[in-house]
Amino acid sequence: RMYLPTDSTEILQVSNLEQIITDHIFALDKLVDEFTNRGSGYILENMSELVLNVTPYRLQRGGSYLELPETLKRKKSLINVKNLDDDLCFVYSILASRQH
Repeated sequence: RMYLPTDSTEILQVSNLEQIITDHIFALDKLVDEFTNRGSGYILENMSELVLNVTPYRLQRGGSYLELPETLKRKKSLINVKNLDDDLCFVYSILASRQH
């Protein structure tokens, strides 16, 4: 049994699904060619199984202030800006870093 994994791809629109599948088939074909051209002696006669893993895409977003763990606080190497009523902590951190 041989495993030839391809890279993960974010599918944000169903409209380009056919192209994404075509690209992955091309990438898999290329992996097989590279494997057999290295002198492995293998010949692909058939593919008995194809596993497609699908996971939900969760957009990572900034949020609100988070307290640093004590180990990081003691290092005094991070700027952890405390915002109050908005979700602009990342912006505040960038601005603060330009002051230090």
